[in-house]
Amino acid sequence: MHDHPDSMRLRVKRCRKLHPELKRRQKLRYYRQFQKNGRRKGQPWTPSELRQILARRSTDRVLSQRLGRSVQAIQMKRSEILRADWRKKGIL
Repeated sequence: MHDHPDSMRLRVKRCRKLHPELKRRQKLRYYRQFQKNGRRKGQPWTPSELRQILARRSTDRVLSQRLGRSVQAIQMKRSEILRADWRKKGIL
């Protein structure tokens, strides 16, 4: 018989509180999987890359592999571009 989702959530929360090092390892492992494509780290973004980021024709993970940038870098750049655009339009 399966546990109720709330009781399972409480059990996981209790376990993480008792073993903070386990939570840290899990977060690090999760974070690393998106940092694999850092071939162009520190290099300026090209207009072609920026167009691809804004087009959203594929997932960020696929785009990351194609561009050689991390998923986080792509998401941050997209957010930065959109924020700047919103400021120009007076939305922010």
